[in-house]
Amino acid sequence: MSAANELKQDIAERFYDQLRERRSILDYGFNENEKPLPVIGGWPIGASGYPFKDFNALQLMTVALDRGFTSPIYMKSEQIKKNGYYIAKGESKATKIESTYKQEDGEIKSVMSVCFNGDQIKNLPLTQPTFAWHEKAESRDTFLDELIAKTGAKISFDPMNAPYYERSTDTLYMRPQSEYTSKHPGGKSAYYHDLMFVLTDWATHPSRYQGVQPGEQGSEQDSQYRLGRQLALLQIASRLGMTYEPDDSGWTQNYIDSRPNWQELLRASKAAEAILKTIGVPEIQHEPVRSKVWKQETSQAFQPTVKPAEQEQAQPDPVQSFVDDKIQVIHVADKPSKEVGKAVKNAAAKKLNGAAKKEQTLTM
Repeated sequence: MSAANELKQDIAERFYDQLRERRSILDYGFNENEKPLPVIGGWPIGASGYPFKDFNALQLMTVALDRGFTSPIYMKSEQIKKNGYYIAKGESKATKIESTYKQEDGEIKSVMSVCFNGDQIKNLPLTQPTFAWHEKAESRDTFLDELIAKTGAKISFDPMNAPYYERSTDTLYMRPQSEYTSKHPGGKSAYYHDLMFVLTDWATHPSRYQGVQPGEQGSEQDSQYRLGRQLALLQIASRLGMTYEPDDSGWTQNYIDSRPNWQELLRASKAAEAILKTIGVPEIQHEPVRSKVWKQETSQAFQPTVKPAEQEQAQPDPVQSFVDDKIQVIHVADKPSKEVGKAVKNAAAKKLNGAAKKEQTLTM
């Protein structure tokens, strides 16, 4: 077994241990008024703001629970250095993950990468929750109404037994929304929560999904199905700012007993992603990590050079104004160095001095 696969199997064993002890990421519920996945700070994201996927995401969440991390951010050593941060004292233990990339010849290559959690990085800014419906709709409920309509799912009403999905007729059964708003303590939010739950079952109909189908309760097949569905529900709640509830039906026992190869967790992770795509739940790009070096340099460049008593009569420095204009157009990722700032300022001074001499010559 390769070193990468040994690492993945070790993560799988730790995940099964967490299932046995009922402290896996799937065992922690949260409501829509909380930050998603509060026990680990949120779904794992990289320095670019993009979320980790598949096995890597499950691996990082498993490690975070074992080590008590509360930041969702993970950065490689070179990213930490590039952005002007450093590892906090005593935090030398990194997390290894597998990174894949496409080479020039089109071949996919995998390498092991070392990364650190945001809790291990000195003075890393806190992240603010971002949801998939932001900038797409006026509210989450409006977004959900549009998303549900686009699925084309057939919805009928069964006030006595709903919510449930009838696979033979490919139909969702719900209570009327008015009943939720008038009788259910969760109101309209509870309606959307139940509807998204049955939509995950709808998304796995054989006409839309090629993965594992539900089996008899207690069977290994049913456990495989439920793992993929729970990972999908966890991501739905995280991406849309909804309530997540663990499934306490005992399906985890098969995993606790058999402890399958890590590839079973990869399969379940990909099954969850397929469910999300079928429903139409979009991915989220969070705000990228802000460069500390950029902040320091720009804060120095934009500080006023006048004393408080002179502020009312002070005139803007034309050289500094020129420098400010030049620096403002540089992208955050391409932060200006001190040498660049100095060169720009010297060029500005020469340009302005030349203009002044020309004006003086014309006047004479």
